[in-house]
Amino acid sequence: MAITYIKLTPDRLEDVERLLLPYWQRRWDKPVADAFFRWRFLERADWEAILAYDGARLVGFLDNFFRPCRIGDALLRTRQTADWFCDPGHRPVGVMLMRKIMEQPEPVLVVGGTDATHQLLPRLRWQSLPDLTDYALPTGGGAAIKRLSELFHFRLAAVPGPLGRALSLPMGGRRRAAPPAGAAEVACLDADEPLPEIVPRAGTHGLSSLLDQSEADWLRLAPDAMGRYVWLVFSLDGRPAGFSLSRLYRAGPLQAARLLHLQAQVPAVALYAWMSAETARYLAQQGAQWVAARFGCPLVDQALAGLGFRRRHACKAFWWHRGEAPPPLPYHLTWVCGDEAVLPYPD
Repeated sequence: MAITYIKLTPDRLEDVERLLLPYWQRRWDKPVADAFFRWRFLERADWEAILAYDGARLVGFLDNFFRPCRIGDALLRTRQTADWFCDPGHRPVGVMLMRKIMEQPEPVLVVGGTDATHQLLPRLRWQSLPDLTDYALPTGGGAAIKRLSELFHFRLAAVPGPLGRALSLPMGGRRRAAPPAGAAEVACLDADEPLPEIVPRAGTHGLSSLLDQSEADWLRLAPDAMGRYVWLVFSLDGRPAGFSLSRLYRAGPLQAARLLHLQAQVPAVALYAWMSAETARYLAQQGAQWVAARFGCPLVDQALAGLGFRRRHACKAFWWHRGEAPPPLPYHLTWVCGDEAVLPYPD
């Protein structure tokens, strides 16, 4: 039977739920799953998802987020793919889904993904971009180890020598960075406050990830189980200079946080260092035992290194725009690409 390709509509969300829940390895109750899938797929402001049916059976799926990026001097709408999946018995369907995306006019950006994705995209003539870097900053080592010791029934006093003493101390989140010149202020946005309009000036990066009000509106609708999204606004001399987006969530017995995004009007190491340090400090005050981050940006790289963030892993990135070369370096890419800002999903 011929494969049929159609766009996701609300009446087909049930099919997507049946296809993806086992792939996500989640066993949510039906009301929880229904509410989560409505938010995740239907309540975004700008999106498209393509479904592949073999008769009445859904066998393939490819989701797309649309987000703005600064590419050179222009502000352009980009596609960012997520949840690229096909039934194991329909492998060619997965390639066809991606080819349909490649036929569209927008530039397409992929960050992360599986090993199979990393092997296939270059064969489809996608361009590899410089890797992003995953970072980690322990912010409450004593609290984390204390909780683990309670769960696994060991005493810190039994951990020998300097290691035991080190585990009992806060490990990060207290390092400060001086703000750039000017009267500095940091504010946490309330749920109904608008996001300031911050667009990085042209000429600093060839490609920059951007967030706007529609992203804030969608994330504010996230189910409670997702934790809490935190928007901090950084002002100098009474004018917004940048903002950060973070997420606080439970990771097993511990409170974790992700620094998802930094957006600055005039990108600079000193500004990113101040924004990152104050964000990590705020997250630590909210109980986060560690802060993870992912960036592909030389300026942020330098800022995080000075704050004690530890490099952990490299993360692949790919670009497609009608076979054209990617934008010139350097880039400012963040964790907010595709569905990465909403991962991990709650248990």
